[in-house]
Amino acid sequence: MGIDSSVHACVRVVKDHLYHWHDNMTVVMVVAGKIKLRVWAKDNIMKSGDILVLNKGEIHKLTAITEENLVVVVTFDREFCLSACCDYKESIILCNSVKYGNRNKERYNELQLKLRDLIHEYGKTSCNCNTRKKAKEIIKFLCYHFDYISSGKNHKRFSEYIIARNKLLYKKIFLENSELSEMSLKNLSSYLGVSYAYLRIDILERFGYGFSWLKHTMMTEKAARMMLTTDKRLIDISNQCGFSDQKYLRKYIKKFYQCNPSEFRKQYKVQCEKEGYVEIPLRYVTGFCENFRRLEG
Repeated sequence: MGIDSSVHACVRVVKDHLYHWHDNMTVVMVVAGKIKLRVWAKDNIMKSGDILVLNKGEIHKLTAITEENLVVVVTFDREFCLSACCDYKESIILCNSVKYGNRNKERYNELQLKLRDLIHEYGKTSCNCNTRKKAKEIIKFLCYHFDYISSGKNHKRFSEYIIARNKLLYKKIFLENSELSEMSLKNLSSYLGVSYAYLRIDILERFGYGFSWLKHTMMTEKAARMMLTTDKRLIDISNQCGFSDQKYLRKYIKKFYQCNPSEFRKQYKVQCEKEGYVEIPLRYVTGFCENFRRLEG
């Protein structure tokens, strides 16, 4: 650990890290070998040079594809992120080079260089002024170019009107228990003063997922965290998270985490009893930082 917890970087050898989540934004970059990272009901096969950002609370699982692998993991404390960029509070970072890298090679390459510089600096002296400065540059870069709400799946920034509309929906539907969170897409279109057909297609084209999928993704993750941190009954969790029937929660748990709710809870208990990876502080990896900086994608 560095001088403070605002930024923390290490190298990990992944084995089988079952479903879990982080309280901070986390950047995963593979340096050697291959791993599989499952998030948002999708498996991502990551090889050397691939980058994937995990937002706070996103439940994910990592599995080694090759026994020999090296993965750089950098975490950014939430308060530090907020101090770096005020837009971070209402941002969802969509940064996944496996799925979107070919569309935006220049931006992903630029991000990779920024991360390499940060790792190089951190490996010399852990978390100092220079590391925090480079970390803030990365956070600003992610918020401006990779914010799902502001630029969608194509990382092309929307108009200020569309960004304001998306932030309103994100805040009222996903972050708060407001009257909007109970609305159907048809009712939302009336509330926003746009046609239902336009809003439905607009959301699908901008984000790559339909409104129902996005909403149920957030609901399922919230429910899953409650399942793993409380002893509440599934029916109570289902009601609290907005599902009309617990059978729908079961359906989405199965789709996202490939097991039923009871198996999901059991896996988590097993995970808490073992480590799914070996963590190596950067300062203990002889010559790693210099070699890492020179590595080609």
